[in-house]
Amino acid sequence: MKKVLKKLIVICMFLFLCTGCDLKEIIKDLLSATSSSSQQIGGSSEGCEIYTNLDVLYEEQGVRLLSEKSELQNMFETMDDSTFMSTACYIVSGVRYERISSGFIVKKEQLEDAYKYYLVTNASKLFFRGAQKDGGVIFSREPEYIEVVFGNYKRYYAEIEAYSDKKDIVILSIITKDELNVVSLGDSDSLIVGDTVYSMGTPEAGVSLLNTMIKGNISLLNTSSDISFNNETISSYITHQFDAPTNYGMEGGPVFIETGEVVGILTYKFGADNYESMSRFIPINDVKNCIESLINDKEYNVPLVGISVVDLYNVVAIYEITWPNEIGVYEGCYIESVVSGSAAATAGVLGDSVIVGVYLNDQYFEVKDSTMISVILSRYKEGDTLKFEVQYKTEKRVHIIFGD
Repeated sequence: MKKVLKKLIVICMFLFLCTGCDLKEIIKDLLSATSSSSQQIGGSSEGCEIYTNLDVLYEEQGVRLLSEKSELQNMFETMDDSTFMSTACYIVSGVRYERISSGFIVKKEQLEDAYKYYLVTNASKLFFRGAQKDGGVIFSREPEYIEVVFGNYKRYYAEIEAYSDKKDIVILSIITKDELNVVSLGDSDSLIVGDTVYSMGTPEAGVSLLNTMIKGNISLLNTSSDISFNNETISSYITHQFDAPTNYGMEGGPVFIETGEVVGILTYKFGADNYESMSRFIPINDVKNCIESLINDKEYNVPLVGISVVDLYNVVAIYEITWPNEIGVYEGCYIESVVSGSAAATAGVLGDSVIVGVYLNDQYFEVKDSTMISVILSRYKEGDTLKFEVQYKTEKRVHIIFGD
């Protein structure tokens, strides 16, 4: 049988080379003519069988070639088409500076004879910062130019559409006749610790490492993060952490899951160089409103509630207010004061209390610190219902801030 199979293979290859016939059909016809049964080697029930039935040699859907792309390769190519490296050029006191960040396409707009694409990237990496004499922080908003380069090495000049320091986001735009890929935004609320995520961006080494993809598992959810310069906090937001090796320059790149849906924006690597595999990203649900507002209105604002809050652990440690711990409350936002006539005051919220939870429509969020309050307010849209769950010394109440 072994010799017969060898001869069949030789005949098939000869016919294929000489005639260009369908190799798969030739094999099927020859094998069917030779035998429709199976032979057993060894002459006992323990021997192994050689099947001549063609269904064992290939699937009905077709032979899977070695060159066929995997789902991971397809995902990489899709993200590679929509992820870019941005370079902002500045002249400061006669010295040329370049700021490098990564980003991705979030919207496509049809023009008369071209397309306008809206791109998201990282503000703290793209904008040049300087310190004022009084210790404040200034941003240079007017680089000489911003160039973006995609995975296919095509380059475009980009314009700044809008930005938000609070969310550390910049919206850029390019106009071109080229067909580029727009990412699909996913649901970051569905993420749990242990989930696998991917990210893409370009380290500061430049185009030689263009659109490097990294992979890791989520190791921490909903931790407060600050962007600071010259000992001043510029922005605070909630981040998720995953154990992948981010490099400087990749900030602003997409964080996505296996389906290719973007679930976050890479923001920075935790700590200094001696911290490894502690990368942070902003959950995409926390910035969807911001992105939409910056693209459409060129401005982003959150609703005013009218309260002054401080993280509970700071209150207990610094101001020696002990009653929350005495009743078993250890996390939340301590309300120092309520502005007269504000939405919170109208809802009946009182000071010397602790916000422990927030309802946004039907979704409940546990509040651990003031950053979480800011994040939830950033998700609020006109017409939504917003309720604060507030712990007082003797009771817990739910106050309707906005909505029914």
